[in-house]
Amino acid sequence: MIKRREFLGASLAAAALTQIPSWAWSAGLMSSSEDHWLLIAKGDRSKNGASLYKSGENRPSVLKVYDPQFLPLMSIPLPFMAHSFVQSERDPQLVYGVSKWGDEAGIVDLKKKAFVQKLEPSAGKRFFGHGVSLPDGRTLISMRNDKTQRGELVFFKDAKPVDHIELGDTILHEIRFSPLNKDVVLVAAGRQDSPGSLIWVDWKAKKKIKEVASGFKHPAHFRFIGADDQRILLLGSSKIPAVDIITGEKNNYLKIKKLREVAGDETPETLNAAFDPKNPDIAWVAVQGGNAVVKVDCAKPEILAVMPLPGSRHAFTHAGQLYISQCLAPDSCSKLKRREKGWIDFSQISEFGNTAHVNLIKPVV
Repeated sequence: MIKRREFLGASLAAAALTQIPSWAWSAGLMSSSEDHWLLIAKGDRSKNGASLYKSGENRPSVLKVYDPQFLPLMSIPLPFMAHSFVQSERDPQLVYGVSKWGDEAGIVDLKKKAFVQKLEPSAGKRFFGHGVSLPDGRTLISMRNDKTQRGELVFFKDAKPVDHIELGDTILHEIRFSPLNKDVVLVAAGRQDSPGSLIWVDWKAKKKIKEVASGFKHPAHFRFIGADDQRILLLGSSKIPAVDIITGEKNNYLKIKKLREVAGDETPETLNAAFDPKNPDIAWVAVQGGNAVVKVDCAKPEILAVMPLPGSRHAFTHAGQLYISQCLAPDSCSKLKRREKGWIDFSQISEFGNTAHVNLIKPVV
């Protein structure tokens, strides 16, 4: 018989990645990912002049879709580099791909196996990588208004923007629904001249309801450490790689001291994290630019171990198993490893996508 602790760990780890139905998945209410498809893009990840404050040269990518056993189902060319994907709650065959720091986002029809439509952002607004599918059929996407220098959550109905929520001089990135209330989203918010934060937003009322400061200047991604929104693992960029554990109104910023400060323009980022299927308080964090995977006890909180892994990029769970990937060049495919007694090569798939996130979705039949 499976232990309750192991069951809870598997449930939370699976839900940390999945967005469908949007509020239920990211809230941690779904217990298994065994039947889900995996989505990730493959392309040249070079920034090509892109930054927080300007878009760069656009480059195409290919959406890779895998079945629950990692067998390839389809490859769909995209006219832009997709950072992440979100499945439409109203029309599950439609998937929204969103660029990071770019002018491009668009819709893929998985039944047609084709890219079908670009999103039409308002002038001066750029996409910042993430979105959620709202219960009313709209999609909420993190964006930056370069004219006003403000971060915005923008509502799209199909391909057109129809409304927005302004969140001040912020650089917004990942959005997730609160596990406690599907009318509330949380968003990671960076700032140029002051500490970043995690912001709670009532998307129906279009207002900020809570904000907790972070040790990161530019927090980017986060994972819920339980069944509510009071304990959160926050990830981001910093010269000395770190994680930030939010508990209630406080944050506990943990520098990964065994990883040295990186010189030059490349700032390491704690990019992805997944919870151990056997212990929901243990997170495995992929450090991009730090060439390591880090084991974190989120309950203590404490850095438990730092393991070298060149090209560390993705950390995710699927069907009760923990995976991490290596990507050694911006234009190369990733190689997967699976956690057993140690990290072993996952030989079932020879090439995996290389963009920032693995998204799990409901199968489309």
